[in-house]
Amino acid sequence: MDRRLLRGGSVYEPVIRPERTGEEAVTWGEFVEAGYLREYRIRHRVSLRRLRPVVQFLRERFGVPYPLAHARPYVANRELVLEVQDETGIDRELVMVVIRNGQLVLAPGAAAFVEKAEFAPGGGEVLRIHPDDRSSPVVIDPLRGFGAPAVHGIRTENLGG
Repeated sequence: MDRRLLRGGSVYEPVIRPERTGEEAVTWGEFVEAGYLREYRIRHRVSLRRLRPVVQFLRERFGVPYPLAHARPYVANRELVLEVQDETGIDRELVMVVIRNGQLVLAPGAAAFVEKAEFAPGGGEVLRIHPDDRSSPVVIDPLRGFGAPAVHGIRTENLGG
């Protein structure tokens, strides 16, 4: 079955879930990637059409299904991310890494994401997210409370205030 989406006469390849899984619910990796992409779509008003090639390249190059939900682009191999950025011709406001004083550093958007995420030991996938930053007691953890935002195990919806 064709996985492309048809909107307004244009055909688009899927961004987050490249293959059907038979599941309606999103995986944790899909949830994390959707949140990362949402920031660009809302804050920078960037269409998925412009982000799609970058996600596809990163998926292929890093060999992980959800590269934006993995530490590799942010920590392990920034040189490869720079290469992907150059190959895709991504706009300056969308880059994940930049060169400053001869060093490859995370761009502000990627750095803000890393500040919110806790990665598996050894630079693996995102384990949990702090919606504001790691100093916040609010955490989204797929293994606790079905992934609902919580403070010390209590869902934020149940906290008075």
